[in-house]
Amino acid sequence: MKKSLLSLTLSILPLAAQAGQDVLSTELTFVSQLDNSATQFEFSVPRLNTCGTNLYLVKSPTTTVANRKQQVALLAFRSEATFDFHDSEVCENGYAVVKWVRARK
Repeated sequence: MKKSLLSLTLSILPLAAQAGQDVLSTELTFVSQLDNSATQFEFSVPRLNTCGTNLYLVKSPTTTVANRKQQVALLAFRSEATFDFHDSEVCENGYAVVKWVRARK
């Protein structure tokens, strides 16, 4: 896998074991920290997911992992870098659950 300078990939499972689809080269319209959980944050992109919204939920096993993933998303948002992520195509309260995130130039 060729990686660029800003490429950071965080994942919990090997890519081959993940159902769903990779969403590549998109823009973030917002990134938000949810008040009810330190291990989750949300973001939006200009495309509809299988849940019928443009909202995505990133869930992590620990606060440390969640913070790292959110930093990657914020880097992409602030620098207007390309944003990639894995949409698991699992819906939770109108959000599509995301497995990994990546920012790249």
